[in-house]
Amino acid sequence: MNPRKPIKPLPGIVLVALVVALVLTGCNAVAMPDDGREPVVTEDASREVVRRVVDVIRNTPSGSDFRITATQDEVTSFLALGADVLAYYQAAYAAGETPEPKQIPGIDEFVSDAQWQAAMDQLNGNAQGAASLLLEVRSSIEDPRVYLKDDGTLVLKGMAVVAGTRTPLRLVLAPAPVADGYAVRFLEGQLGTVAAPEWLSGLIERALGEGMRLANQSVTITGIDITDGEITVSGTAR
Repeated sequence: MNPRKPIKPLPGIVLVALVVALVLTGCNAVAMPDDGREPVVTEDASREVVRRVVDVIRNTPSGSDFRITATQDEVTSFLALGADVLAYYQAAYAAGETPEPKQIPGIDEFVSDAQWQAAMDQLNGNAQGAASLLLEVRSSIEDPRVYLKDDGTLVLKGMAVVAGTRTPLRLVLAPAPVADGYAVRFLEGQLGTVAAPEWLSGLIERALGEGMRLANQSVTITGIDITDGEITVSGTAR
């Protein structure tokens, strides 16, 4: 019988890399909590919610109240298709190419290709503040899906891109009144089998905060109500 060869210890950096790889790739097989029917992504749903928002913006006089409702299919469609458009532009600019105009379904009914292209050039060329956070979130979360729950929470699911590996992500958010209107708070998150890391939850909180800050420049939000499959935002136009 041949003597068994001794096992050489793994170098520290190799061991760390192996553990990280096992954690991340192993998480891909982990089932997330069941949040109900998966939202359906369609161009029609994206167009419908954009038309509704634009109608409120155009036709609500300053000082008048507004109320707008969207389904989780509509919210998810706009978010997912918008992420695809941003990814398309990011890839083209990274490759040094000039992309053909590609708009989010619904936006193209109100913005010309030339206006959109100029906005995308500016966004990717000198992103700051909300724009910078938008690109960072897009690069960190793929295939977003929004679930609107009857307990008043919003669940965002997708694939987080961590060290080049796609890992299931679930974030739980909730609207909350604040001094100057409303904010959306991060409640909890799951990345594979572990809690979402602070850098990711912090990124989401900053992006949500910046988005609400921008919204509050044109409207005063007085209510955000989430029920099973729908979200209603009410407020007053400035």
